[in-house]
Amino acid sequence: MIKGTGTGILEREVHVFHIQNQRINKELVEVPVEVLVDDPIAIVLKNVKTKLLPNKAIIRIGKKNFKINIKHLNPNIYFLIYTGNLIYFEINDNQLIAKIGGQISPAGGSRGDITYMYKDKMYQAKLIKFNPIE
Repeated sequence: MIKGTGTGILEREVHVFHIQNQRINKELVEVPVEVLVDDPIAIVLKNVKTKLLPNKAIIRIGKKNFKINIKHLNPNIYFLIYTGNLIYFEINDNQLIAKIGGQISPAGGSRGDITYMYKDKMYQAKLIKFNPIE
């Protein structure tokens, strides 16, 4: 189940339910139980490091660095890369994916895709992909 709201921004939250067999009054019944999904903002803050320089943005995910030429965006770049105003979820190939926007100016930014896996009784980040938008 995906819930979304916003005015000019897009923020959504996701609720995942697993069906579990539970005994109720001596009868075995299938019951939907909500499973925790790790917050995409928390995943980004924990796993993605960013740096803005006058002519380029550097995004580091794990040990991999991505460099983006942002010279064409000057003088309108922000001081920081902002994430959090665009978050949406989708199911693709039976996998939960969060898509989260990152902006460096009113006209430029990137998108990160977080693919989740079920581990330790919750959905956690399995893969974080970076997709520059130019």
